[in-house]
Amino acid sequence: MTHTLIPQTLLSDKELAVVRLLADGLRTKQIARRLDISMSAVSMRLARAAEILGTTTAIQTVVASVRLGLLEADTHRAARLRREIAERHSSTCALLRTPSCDCRG
Repeated sequence: MTHTLIPQTLLSDKELAVVRLLADGLRTKQIARRLDISMSAVSMRLARAAEILGTTTAIQTVVASVRLGLLEADTHRAARLRREIAERHSSTCALLRTPSCDCRG
């Protein structure tokens, strides 16, 4: 996964809201309820955010969002969860020796 500086304006408010709630630990169904949208709309917004950020998984999308400053790791209520996701992602990449990811794993 290659990261470049991406202005926040490339992610719509709706896409960013989905990524933020995902980072807060909510599942697709919970995000849909919270935003009053369908589960397919949640999936489409997450897929669009992943495409923009150049990621392939939801966890990579959250990690990339935090690294790029789109989500502030310390200001949202689930900062600890975000750190755990990032650490788990790095551990998984190290275990699988994922060459396409530039995390520290």
